Amino acid sequence: SDECVVGTVRSLCQSVVHKSVTYDGWWKVKFNAAAARTLMDVVSSDLDSLRFVDDVMTDIREEAAEYLMSFPSQIDAKSRQGDSPNNSSQSKEHLDSWLLDRFYFDQPDKFTNS
Repeated sequence: SDECVVGTVRSLCQSVVHKSVTYDGWWKVKFNAAAARTLMDVVSSDLDSLRFVDDVMTDIREEAAEYLMSFPSQIDAKSRQGDSPNNSSQSKEHLDSWLLDRFYFDQPDKFTNS
């Protein structure tokens, strides 16, 4: 049935980009290349399905972009935590290591640039 197909394609779209919030309030947005390839293989021969996927993925991309646009303000807020003249070098060192942790340890697959 058409409802089943729409539900399946919508689920595939949702699996392409995964958004979540970390324990400390940061958004994580991950791209799943295998899901994207599977989605394209499923709908590539049907123009109506391609249009539907374009609409759904546009909504997902816009939402992910909103999360990613908050990144500079999140870094600024994090850099100001504990900011005082006495511990500015310690604060910068903490921020640097914290950022590296976010970039490295939050990736389930270290070989991708999610």
